[in-house]
Amino acid sequence: MSKKIKVTCPTCHYSFDVDLDKETPIQTIYKGADKKTRQLVREYRFLCPKDGTYFIVPVTVTEED
Repeated sequence: MSKKIKVTCPTCHYSFDVDLDKETPIQTIYKGADKKTRQLVREYRFLCPKDGTYFIVPVTVTEED
């Protein structure tokens, strides 16, 4: 099952869908001090198909992912 999200270019505001299963995160961050409140955040870099702008989108990963 693929996980699709909608992203919006911060420059031209064009929205498009991306499949996170086909993308590779550029960075993985753990936020929080202890295991109960800690969140896993993966940052992805996307290229806007309309104007060619690269931008970073942080995605919070849940336990089910």
